[in-house]
Amino acid sequence: MTKISPRELGQVGTPNRYATEEAIMSPNHNKTASAAHVASRASVAGKTAGHHTDGEHWYADTAFINAVQYVYPRSELRHIGFGEFELVTPDGTLQFDRMRGEKFPGQSGRSHKLYDDARGKVVEKAIHLMEQKHKSERMA
Repeated sequence: MTKISPRELGQVGTPNRYATEEAIMSPNHNKTASAAHVASRASVAGKTAGHHTDGEHWYADTAFINAVQYVYPRSELRHIGFGEFELVTPDGTLQFDRMRGEKFPGQSGRSHKLYDDARGKVVEKAIHLMEQKHKSERMA
């Protein structure tokens, strides 16, 4: 299973709730270890990623994308090019569309529109798991 590092998510040089640029840029940078360290900081620091709905669509921030790969069972986060990501799960594939994201208060990094190939089941499950594990909170 491949885990995506904060560097691949474009977090280097961008303010991030979970990690400092020094931690990400360290000479001992290990993609899997750094990503795990960044994701685990949410519970240590008491801070979470963010997600938002406009009543019709769901949006999530960059921190959500990095953390969901550790919360959704048997999933794999893949970079599919041009800053786009997908989470492949046993239930279907969750797409993170950066071009259709809408800014929302409290977001960390870029906003991404969420959609899946399972009529919204994967989106709903990802949001539920992230809230249940206190890794993301719904923003106004």
